[in-house]
Amino acid sequence: MGKHLFRRVISILILVALTISLVACGKKGDGSQQSTQAKPTTMTMAINAEASGLDPNMQFDTVSAVWQQGMFEGLLREKNGDSLTIEPWLAESYEIASDGMTITFKIKQGVKFHNGETMTTEDVAFSYNRAIAASGTSTLTNTMDHMEAVDADTCVLYMKQSYLPVLKCLTMCTLSIVSKKAVEECEKNGTDFARNPVGTGKYKFVSWASGDRATYERFDDYWGEKAPCETFVLRYISDSTTGGLALENGEIDVLYGPNRADAKHMKEDLDYITFNSIAGAGYTFMFFNCVGDSPFADLKVRQAVAMALNRSDLMTAGVEGIGTLIECPLAPTIDGYDHSQKWYPYDVEAAKKLLAEAGYPNGFSCRAEICQQAQYKACAEAAQAQLRAIGIDMQIDLVEKATFLADVWQGGNFDVSLYLANCAVQDADFELYRRYHSGVQGKAGNLSGLSDPEIDAYLERARASVDSKERAELYAKVIQWAKDNCVSVPFYTANMNVAYNNAVGGVYAHPVNKFNFADFYWK
Repeated sequence: MGKHLFRRVISILILVALTISLVACGKKGDGSQQSTQAKPTTMTMAINAEASGLDPNMQFDTVSAVWQQGMFEGLLREKNGDSLTIEPWLAESYEIASDGMTITFKIKQGVKFHNGETMTTEDVAFSYNRAIAASGTSTLTNTMDHMEAVDADTCVLYMKQSYLPVLKCLTMCTLSIVSKKAVEECEKNGTDFARNPVGTGKYKFVSWASGDRATYERFDDYWGEKAPCETFVLRYISDSTTGGLALENGEIDVLYGPNRADAKHMKEDLDYITFNSIAGAGYTFMFFNCVGDSPFADLKVRQAVAMALNRSDLMTAGVEGIGTLIECPLAPTIDGYDHSQKWYPYDVEAAKKLLAEAGYPNGFSCRAEICQQAQYKACAEAAQAQLRAIGIDMQIDLVEKATFLADVWQGGNFDVSLYLANCAVQDADFELYRRYHSGVQGKAGNLSGLSDPEIDAYLERARASVDSKERAELYAKVIQWAKDNCVSVPFYTANMNVAYNNAVGGVYAHPVNKFNFADFYWK
């Protein structure tokens, strides 16, 4: 029996069972006769990666945040279903100084931690200063200096410089409020807070079985509307196809990052499942080593590669075509994306001419070190076939992620490569500053080796400016420089996807896969 036929049979059996159940419970009709079927007390979500820890202040990564956000809350949050709207959360209100150098927060009173302690401004300042000092959070916090608890209901965040996207930063799980007492008790006892987390969220931590699942239960002393489920389970299922089958047969209720190849099947064959999709905030790109004796030190060679690549075909290979072609090194969902830009046209004959002008009429051989994940492999192989048409023999060397980071991102030992740039905060500064400023080295830094003092100045001015129009103009200059120098070739932004049982509400696809399971409920 074929995979899809098997799934169809399972789907029919589930629908039959649901129909029998509904008949037994009675019809809802005009509201006079309500169903007697009780809502489930447990909800289960699956994700294809595991958290590095459950201590939000100590790391800044999307996957760990998914495991943490039902337990932890920050002063501000994104409105569920609307990633561009920011609302107060553990803050009652906030005020940004006219020079952008301080933000004053009025802190919500009567909030309880999961250990029974009442949250104070001291906890708030402790959490912020702890996150600012952590080594793994600098991308998010490097414009922040410190936070001070002024009195029983007021905290002030002091900035190193004004920074317009700071409110977006403050919605990230990294800047969640933790219990100072709980952290200090863990330090005193030699236990790990990342395994014994204490926050203020709707759900409190119960257990974490590494490689399997984490379990959370409703926090009855929550300050607001209580969690809709008694228990929430977050399962680790590494294979998205296996996750899809688990969703189809009812083992799980929500699936983070379903297999793109299953999109058509879920949308057309499974009327009890919703496949929700939105343009992402990251993008896949090819980048060059532009310094030393590499052939890619020649601008004409880089431009030839840009014109030899059919990016639509690369998107099909990499993400089943479920994405959007981009015209500059940002995703369209990022503030600062230049919609007036057009990338180099696909033109094989023009590419051959440029190669000949660069002194390579017969092409050349090069090595591409690529992270061995499936999406990179497929995309790289498609690019490899296209570059053969202009005489470039690109040998692909697939390596583990740790090796890739050491060789390429940190060591600069590569000719050409490709990767996915994630922009966890939807602002151009988070991608353009680290990618093109000469002072950013190491992991996720200036990969090409090219730099320009004028571009450094533009990036620094844009980072400090509180004028949206000025920032857009400065980023447009940086984007134009990146195109003129063909520092990298932007391919596409993949859609971010989530699939879930129709009986579940509050689930939305998010540009950077930020899911707060405390927002999920049974309809």
